[in-house]
Amino acid sequence: MTSLAKSDIFFFITSIVEVILAILLVWFLYYAIGIAKDLKKLSRRVEKEGQRIADDFEDFREEIKYRAQDIPVVGSFFRTRKRPRRKTESEEE
Repeated sequence: MTSLAKSDIFFFITSIVEVILAILLVWFLYYAIGIAKDLKKLSRRVEKEGQRIADDFEDFREEIKYRAQDIPVVGSFFRTRKRPRRKTESEEE
């Protein structure tokens, strides 16, 4: 075989491999984009549900505070009172 024929065979095989790799890359990107969209939807749903849970806990805390006022022992636990201010090291000197 001449060197020209060998180089034609090499470039032909290389071209086929490049086409196959390009097809595989497109296939991979197609599925990767689909997965990314699903993850985006999932993260939005998790964020919404997390906010709903936080709101529920806030309502629950308010309800406990409201009902705890009727019970003197528990009501005193929820009252806000100022804590005595601690002196820092620089104030003690």
